[in-house]
Amino acid sequence: MKHFFIEGTPGVGKTTLIREAVLPYGPLAGGFVTLEVRGKAGERLGFEVLRLQDGKRGLFASKEMASSVRLGKYGLDMAVFEELGVKAIEQARENPGVKLIVVDEIGAMEAESAAFRSLMLECLKDEAKPMLASIRAKSRPFIADVKKLPDVRLTQLTRANYPAVKAELKKWLAGIFNF
Repeated sequence: MKHFFIEGTPGVGKTTLIREAVLPYGPLAGGFVTLEVRGKAGERLGFEVLRLQDGKRGLFASKEMASSVRLGKYGLDMAVFEELGVKAIEQARENPGVKLIVVDEIGAMEAESAAFRSLMLECLKDEAKPMLASIRAKSRPFIADVKKLPDVRLTQLTRANYPAVKAELKKWLAGIFNF
């Protein structure tokens, strides 16, 4: 399969696995990862988006954010997400030195961006570059449609199968990068 998607519930280690797996490839992998913002007591307060190409990051979802776009208890700053996350995907897609597009995550918050949804569909139908992505386990309309696309390998991640999925992902990446 051309695209490798890791599906799992929150906290199972999707982001950790993706970061560990792409670290050895450095600038050959472009895109973004989503990082949790935690409070002093360990409670989740929000999410940052981190652009792999240059390490630039920004808060795009927070319980304390005043925003006209809300998802559950979080206010969303779609301008930050589109400037960092969507732009990171565009840059990875256009840069000939980047061999893999990384998207962490295809989730409900990210899907609030029409630019993200459109670009994701373009990239997944494009024959140029493979994509490594984490994807929300609970489906919503856009997310369910993405999971059904051809050339998408959907792998369920749990705490129990983490080592096996990591080995499978490393093998897939070695084939892409020819290492």
